[in-house]
Amino acid sequence: MCVILVGLAIGLVVLAPPQLAGLEVQAPIMGKFFGPRHGFHVNATAQLFTGDTCKKIHKNYTDLIIVYDADNRGPCSFETIYLNFERAGAVGLVESSVFPVPGMIFNVHDGDKGKHTKHKSMPFVELHETDFKKAFEILKRNYDIEKSGGDPSEIVPVRLLLTPNENKFEKMFASMWYIIPIRIILPLFFGPTAIFGFRMFLVTLRSPDSMMKNTKLVSFGVEAVTMSLMCFFCAAQAMFGSDFMPYPGIWFFGTGFFGWSMFCTVTVAIFYRSLNNATRTLTQARDVFRTHPITLAIVLIVFVGTDLAVAVLFSRYSRGDIVMLIGSILYTIGNIVTATFFVYQKRKFHNLILNDPNLKHTSQQRALLEMVKFAGRWLIASSFFLLLVSAVTCSLAFDFTKTPSGVMVSVFLAFWGRWGIAFTQMMALSWNGAKARNTNTTMSKLQDSFATDTRTETRSVADSMS
Repeated sequence: MCVILVGLAIGLVVLAPPQLAGLEVQAPIMGKFFGPRHGFHVNATAQLFTGDTCKKIHKNYTDLIIVYDADNRGPCSFETIYLNFERAGAVGLVESSVFPVPGMIFNVHDGDKGKHTKHKSMPFVELHETDFKKAFEILKRNYDIEKSGGDPSEIVPVRLLLTPNENKFEKMFASMWYIIPIRIILPLFFGPTAIFGFRMFLVTLRSPDSMMKNTKLVSFGVEAVTMSLMCFFCAAQAMFGSDFMPYPGIWFFGTGFFGWSMFCTVTVAIFYRSLNNATRTLTQARDVFRTHPITLAIVLIVFVGTDLAVAVLFSRYSRGDIVMLIGSILYTIGNIVTATFFVYQKRKFHNLILNDPNLKHTSQQRALLEMVKFAGRWLIASSFFLLLVSAVTCSLAFDFTKTPSGVMVSVFLAFWGRWGIAFTQMMALSWNGAKARNTNTTMSKLQDSFATDTRTETRSVADSMS
């Protein structure tokens, strides 16, 4: 039985069995592109579904409300799932999920924005599994009895009432509390940083004497591109904040390109590790792609590979939870290790400058120490952002980050931290451009001085031999 009324805003109510009658559960619509958003009132018997939600359903579910666990959802779009049950005769569809506040994917679609599902009459709602636990247990017991061929009299009918319910995420996505920080402030960070990255890429490319040229080109180039993409993503989509992108596109950008971030972070770490000896012998400050090719290849495969795997799995509607967990653990450990190294390296540079005055005898050593002093400040700042992102990643294990306020805070901090990592590390590598306006000692002059000193020493040796 399916009746359409207007004006009710209850959610899901259990009408039977008697021991659960009157139980009210928050059950907002799954998304604005799946069935009616308002004005529905469905009173029908519920039945559990445990099969493949992505395959065509041959069983007749006429006049039934279908309940399924989100963990059993197949690798296909929500539109496909909706149409499968609608064609099987169901009058309502309920997904039981782990989110304490359901409805986060309110704006999700597969690209056609509800062309085949938006005008259907079957409501599609989502609820928190804990709120519906007792009723779900009865449905599971009924399913087991039916599947095993048990006594039909032991089946306890579960009757549900579905009515419109406020989607708290819809309200949050449309509020200034979400739009200003995510769609306005973050792009104002990402955009100028992308421009700065492209500018430093060109400056380095045109500089014939830039120390570790390939290292800088890769770091500036990668971060300039990722910052541009993140600027576009936050302004246009804001994670799940709008319907601009289809679901696959959200996860392509939604990982924040953290794998590429870690690759650049390790590159910067190796760069400054090599300067420990370079302050004494400038020729030891060689390009990290020549000195550590295997290390960088492993980092590229592990972190960038994991990043791409998460994006591909989720964009194809697959359950990528395990891959995401592994990636989160690896990334958190990598962030903590590199942040600790940056603090250690800054301290080492500080001690080197204070306690070894002999390093200031030659022009190239004095210039290199100036560069080290400049970079040390940005490495400390980078370590802060690395630890911030690690903290946000760890916090995703808590239910708060799955609430409207938690999503807003965690998305902002994660993306702001991602910006901070990119910006501080580009600054740490940007001695040529950053200091050229304020000092006569630049890296090009550093290497010119080194070359002059080398030629002088060579002539002196030749004269003595003659």
